Amino acid sequence: MDKIEVLPENEKNYDISFKIIIVGDAGTGKTCLTTKAIKNIFEESYSATVGFEFFTFHCKINDKIIVLQIWDTCGQEIYKSLVSSFYRNSSLAIIVFSIDSQESFSHVQNWLQDIRRQNESPDTRFFLVGNKIDLENQREVSKEAIENFIKENNFDLYIEASAKTGENVKNIFIEAAKLLYEDHCKNKEKKEEKEKENDGEEEEEEEEEKECVENKNKNEEVKKEKCSFNEHKEKDAIIYCKDCKIYLCNKCEKYHSGFFQNHRLYNLLENKNDEIFTGICKKKNHSKLEYYCKTHNILCCAACIASIKGKGYGKHNQCEVCFIKKIKNEKKKLLEENIKYLEKISSSLEKSINELKIIFDKISKNKEELKINIQKIFTNIRNVLNNKEDELLLNIDKQFDKIFFDKKLIEESKIIPNKIKIYIEKGKIIDKEWNDKDKLSSVINDCINIEKQVNEINIINDNLEKCNSKINIKAKLKSEEEEINTILESIKKLEICYNEDNEDDQKDLDKEEKKGDEKK
Repeated sequence: MDKIEVLPENEKNYDISFKIIIVGDAGTGKTCLTTKAIKNIFEESYSATVGFEFFTFHCKINDKIIVLQIWDTCGQEIYKSLVSSFYRNSSLAIIVFSIDSQESFSHVQNWLQDIRRQNESPDTRFFLVGNKIDLENQREVSKEAIENFIKENNFDLYIEASAKTGENVKNIFIEAAKLLYEDHCKNKEKKEEKEKENDGEEEEEEEEEKECVENKNKNEEVKKEKCSFNEHKEKDAIIYCKDCKIYLCNKCEKYHSGFFQNHRLYNLLENKNDEIFTGICKKKNHSKLEYYCKTHNILCCAACIASIKGKGYGKHNQCEVCFIKKIKNEKKKLLEENIKYLEKISSSLEKSINELKIIFDKISKNKEELKINIQKIFTNIRNVLNNKEDELLLNIDKQFDKIFFDKKLIEESKIIPNKIKIYIEKGKIIDKEWNDKDKLSSVINDCINIEKQVNEINIINDNLEKCNSKINIKAKLKSEEEEINTILESIKKLEICYNEDNEDDQKDLDKEEKKGDEKK
């Protein structure tokens, strides 16, 4: 069983990292779940996430430190196009809904489809989290509906939690780490098995090729070496006697073995000829190797020396040559030095390999941290741009209605001409009935209504005149073009700097060496 330990938030070291995204409708408690699990904090007041927030969750499984890079995304519709860019290359997606909101549960299918459409990896895992179980008495989503939905959509895990009480919150991320670490180990095993298979196939091919070359070389070399006895000198040798220093054909080998049963015989058919040290110079008609050439560091025979002295040319013409016996002590001393050197370099080479591994691990971590940092920077830039864009667009709607006119004024002004005609006719009728005492109260009431309508028409007419007076006003974006261009140029100039950090590297190496000494 795997041993699991949750580590502090400020843990910097890690062995394996996984990217996790958290999605779901606004107000379902995505950020609350994360902050409760990592910082043990719960905010009662609701504040919508803008764009995304980034967290890290560290835990130790067996002897490996796992870090979950958590991208907590906002659930608002206006940010959906921005958030979808974070779905790619995710190891696991956590979709959150509120058990007290049927609407948030009905949208889970949409979130699931968006992630599968944007994230091309078929290995991405999916968790479903029902938050706010502290509101069980207000539950709108039945457990039966959830169970059926999980089966239909192949979720890896469903868990109900409460960001408020903290129930099951840490378990979400612990289970995520366990599942992803298990996948990592399985993938690693598959990769190693595949490499072994490939290596095995390559080894077989190399062995076959090597065997063909060896057989070819053996056949060629056997043909070159003939039996040392004059009567059989045309026959191919199959054995070499190291004691007699002669080559034997098949027939001679039988006689030789009968007389010299304890001699060391070398089978030419099973071994390469060049592995045999015969003590005889390989040049034709040359003799025993008794001399040593210091210049070329090789053994040579008297015939080699004679060719130099007699004719004044040859490989060793300008070389320093001596008897083999004279270099015996020198070579023994050099052998001892070489053995010591090999023993020394063996341990230092192992140390160098370990140092290289530490440096490589540090480089890999630096690479991941750099990528995350770049993503954060550009996401913040996008967030600032999107927020400013939304602010300016809303401002345009408000200010245009305030400074110029709105659609309501146009609709009201359309009916003014007809209203005027109607009340002119009505006014004429009232004027004719003015002296009728029986209709006096009715006439006065009609007069009052006409007065009210005239006031309303005057207000609309005044607004129209104001709009007409501002017809030449033109709105434009107030900005310093030079300043904007400077910002854009600064972004274009962003690049990665590669500087040596020998001091930190040495600290890491010393730390690792200390660990090794403690283990010893």
